[in-house]
Amino acid sequence: MSELKLKAKEKLLAKIRKEENGCWNYTGYHNKWGYGRLRYAGKKMLAHRLSYFLFRGELVDGKFVCHTCDNPKCVNPNHLFLGTAKDNHDDAVKKGRIDTSKRAKNRWKHHTPMREIAEQCGISLYTLRIRIRRGATLEQAIARGNRHAKRS
Repeated sequence: MSELKLKAKEKLLAKIRKEENGCWNYTGYHNKWGYGRLRYAGKKMLAHRLSYFLFRGELVDGKFVCHTCDNPKCVNPNHLFLGTAKDNHDDAVKKGRIDTSKRAKNRWKHHTPMREIAEQCGISLYTLRIRIRRGATLEQAIARGNRHAKRS
């Protein structure tokens, strides 16, 4: 194992708290979704992805590092597995974390795609999504217009 990996492993292990349920909760910085973040080789990484890389092996492009324990703070390599977006979604459905009822599906069935809304309102899809993720309603996100548009 390279010296870089050994130092990263020590740094990661210094910032965990082992729980009775087997989770290794990362105690360093967490993003707003509860996932730990730290730097490795000059890049920001999610702590559970780094843990998988350090303890289990290479990360594969297009694959998620999923939690069997459903705890975003957990970095226990025995609680992590590689999977596709579909694997991650199916796992969430199986555990009851996603509503797959007909009512939930119909909520979005007749809605206009966000890309079309953004185009019609003259704002980028990225801007629209960011505003909604930050808590704005669709109406509020649209009403603010495109502050970053080029002015002539």
